[in-house]
Amino acid sequence: MAVEARLTFEYTKAGVAADVARLLQVDNEIAPRNLEVQTTAENNHVITKIKSSRGKTVFATLDDVVFSEKLISEILNI
Repeated sequence: MAVEARLTFEYTKAGVAADVARLLQVDNEIAPRNLEVQTTAENNHVITKIKSSRGKTVFATLDDVVFSEKLISEILNI
């Protein structure tokens, strides 16, 4: 059974959301085979979708995405 999650971040400007999504997606490219992670920007929102056959993997990935978003926000002074 696949476990899926969706995480949404909201920003004041669409351009900021696009920058954050691009930076998060770079990290997604190195995900293991049993894990699907896709990050996109839609207007002023960044949406990350996660899918895996293991719930623990999904929760760990959610934690990684939140940590990465926080780090990116601090670096970009958002």
